[in-house]
Amino acid sequence: MKHPCCVFGLMLSALLQISSAFALELVSPKEGEEFCALKPEHRAFLELDAEGRRSKLKDWTWRERIQKKDIASTPLPLKLAWRGGNGPYEVKVTLDGKTVFATNLTATAVNVWNLEIAREYAWTVCAGGECARGHFRTHDMAPRLMYVPNVPNIRDLGGRIGLGGRRVRQGLVYRSAGLNGNASTSRDKPESEWRPGRNRMTPEGLHIANDILGWESDIDLRRDFECWGMTGSPAGAGVKWWHYPSKAYAAMATPEGREAFANVFKVFLDEKNYPVVFHCIGGADRTGAVAFILNALLGVCDDELDKDWEFTVFANKDKNFGHEKCFDKLRRMFDGYPGATTREKAEAYVKELGFTDADIARFRGIMLGK
Repeated sequence: MKHPCCVFGLMLSALLQISSAFALELVSPKEGEEFCALKPEHRAFLELDAEGRRSKLKDWTWRERIQKKDIASTPLPLKLAWRGGNGPYEVKVTLDGKTVFATNLTATAVNVWNLEIAREYAWTVCAGGECARGHFRTHDMAPRLMYVPNVPNIRDLGGRIGLGGRRVRQGLVYRSAGLNGNASTSRDKPESEWRPGRNRMTPEGLHIANDILGWESDIDLRRDFECWGMTGSPAGAGVKWWHYPSKAYAAMATPEGREAFANVFKVFLDEKNYPVVFHCIGGADRTGAVAFILNALLGVCDDELDKDWEFTVFANKDKNFGHEKCFDKLRRMFDGYPGATTREKAEAYVKELGFTDADIARFRGIMLGK
């Protein structure tokens, strides 16, 4: 028969082992691990040279495959996982000391969306007075793809390197497809039978847009009949709706295209209007042309300007969406403006609309980091 002290010692050792086995421990991501929200197909495309990407847009077999729902232009979530501890768990992700994600749950894993690229994050899981802390970083490859349920082709305009080696700030400007569908209108039907487009913003999408991303302005580039019946933004009454029917590609040089961009650019000159989302219906042509000019003004290099437009191939099933019928026309239009670089040509275009060097500097001051 064992001595009572020995029995007590064995019991204490077992209890300590059980306690240790259930100690709170972070599992994924590993400490210092890098996360990329781009899918392998996205990265493979972006790593091609200009000619390689151009060829891909002509390859319809490839396009049909990458436009499947499981690839498309949607991002990957970061899965946070841990074990042990006595739940429920309090989970927090911070960036530069600011909380960007927080939740309480009984599960031991959760998905996190919409992280900025090229940043260092900290995360913490706490339960029963015990906390585990870790760090991870995000990959430095634009675009920063966004998750807003049911809204296709949405991404941050920021993240790329601009003038003077400064990174275009993230979380200020987003480009997307329409936040609602086009209106149902027809010359064959009386106006009484016309209907506004169906809202694409789900309750979760509204929460992300308003409470997390904090959208202040929605710039709608669609024509009047596409927006028939609309009086405000599908993102909610607290989001200002700016309706400026726009043109695309070479038509940006027409009177209508010039007027539309002038109105759009005025929105970007007032800091109170940020964060801004801008879009047409597919986020491809009119949206792509505006994005090109904005990024060009910020000094983003030509290859990255091309990639920003080309990436829409993951969301666009139209065979006409290609360089020859679309993007090359925008490039040729800007070649008609003075300047040795695309940035200088974009500056000339904007000044021709009546804006000044001070206006351009103001825009850069808002959009470019240190």
